[in-house]
Amino acid sequence: MVEAINHPLVRRDRERCGREVSPTAGVIDSQNINTTESSGPRGDDTGKQIKARKRHTMVDTRAPGLRLNNHPASVQNRDGTPPLSRNSRHRWPMVQLAVTDKR
Repeated sequence: MVEAINHPLVRRDRERCGREVSPTAGVIDSQNINTTESSGPRGDDTGKQIKARKRHTMVDTRAPGLRLNNHPASVQNRDGTPPLSRNSRHRWPMVQLAVTDKR
């Protein structure tokens, strides 16, 4: 449901700024979210020694979000990034370059 709302908003914002409607580049990053809730994906991030969720996001170079995947915090960036890239292809087929940090 959120993607159905977000997709036209991102396209409209890009058009308003005089850019092509579909982005060709994106930025991928992850973020840990501390939680005490027992429902939903949750795991241990051994590097930070916390129990949390992790979200991998792909954003447009202008910063509007393109795609979001939630995982347990135990999912490393190298394992969470490929599914994010594959899942974003349906809505954003023109993205040719996705930049991420190596951590």
